[in-house]
Amino acid sequence: MCLMIYVVTDRPLAPTARDELTFGAIDAHSRDRLAPLLAGRHGIEVFVDGRCCCAFPSVAADRPIEYTDELFAERDEEDRARASRCVGALCAALHDALQPGEHADVYPVWSDDEGEPSLGRIALRIGAVDVDRLCFVERFVHEFSR
Repeated sequence: MCLMIYVVTDRPLAPTARDELTFGAIDAHSRDRLAPLLAGRHGIEVFVDGRCCCAFPSVAADRPIEYTDELFAERDEEDRARASRCVGALCAALHDALQPGEHADVYPVWSDDEGEPSLGRIALRIGAVDVDRLCFVERFVHEFSR
């Protein structure tokens, strides 16, 4: 299984690329399973080097958690640097795509778990995200606002 990240917005986002990330259409199977989250909105899938999003920092939890250095102690310096670059590229892409006052829902979930209900929401301001300390909580909708 792989970590997948979906971005949902009120208006369509064009498929694009940013550093190691590409943004593309959600496949039909996943789109069907994400129907409650999409609810008439527009979705796009994030890929790292054309594959899944396992390079992003994420944890499974039943509630939002605070980042600590111990969360990713097993990752080496190169993995942590790549995770920071991925978060930075995602934030930059969202900043460029959104107008002030708009938001995007970012949904990290394991492949084949797209049909599971969201566990909650986490609000973030794009300009305030510390790319070295952001950790996605799987199955929570992360609302990035500009």
